[in-house]
Amino acid sequence: MGGRGNPGRGRGQPRGAPRGSPRGSSPAPGGGGFRGGERGRARGDFRGGPPRGDSSFRGRGRGAGPPPPPLASLGAATQSAEEQTRITELEKSIVRFKELPLSHGHPLRPGFGSLGTKILLRANFFQLRFKKGLVIHDYDVKMTPSTNVGWLKGRIFELLERKPEFQKFKPFIAHDRSQRIVCPRALPQPLSFDIPYIEEEETSARPNAKTYTIDITKTGELHTDEMTK
Repeated sequence: MGGRGNPGRGRGQPRGAPRGSPRGSSPAPGGGGFRGGERGRARGDFRGGPPRGDSSFRGRGRGAGPPPPPLASLGAATQSAEEQTRITELEKSIVRFKELPLSHGHPLRPGFGSLGTKILLRANFFQLRFKKGLVIHDYDVKMTPSTNVGWLKGRIFELLERKPEFQKFKPFIAHDRSQRIVCPRALPQPLSFDIPYIEEEETSARPNAKTYTIDITKTGELHTDEMTK
């Protein structure tokens, strides 16, 4: 019977005192034991304001120092005569621009720079020379079923160029891999192709592959002689 009583007192001991303290230690000052004393002090300090013993906490946070100067007085005293002259000239320029009449042309520049180092600037373009009397035929390409996926459109154009029926047109056409074909020769109308979809890593279409119909319709002509007049 004595052996059973000792474990019971051992389990109850941590409730009355912190771990590691002897069972005979006295409770913390303030009454109520370990739990009661800590709870009482924590609630009082947090809700009641600043920690005990420091009554000047609120006083330091209110009304310390002179009021800030007005914004109008900032900057004027620190500006040099040269800076004030520049600001005045800029204000006069703004007034002059407001007096300019409105027009549909390009906006006027205040002036062109005279400092710096001149460099040679090359534009990314090249000259085209057309054969006299050349006519470029423009065609719209419609896919059925339609798709807005760019890479899929490009893949369908690749499959179109592989078709045996399209080989006679391939040497003289150009396209945007999306919806337009141009060529210097007229294509027969109407012109349509059925394209079974083939994956890039495959050589033939699957039995259940989706088939796209390509309809090529003429939309206009570009006479290059009019561009070189």
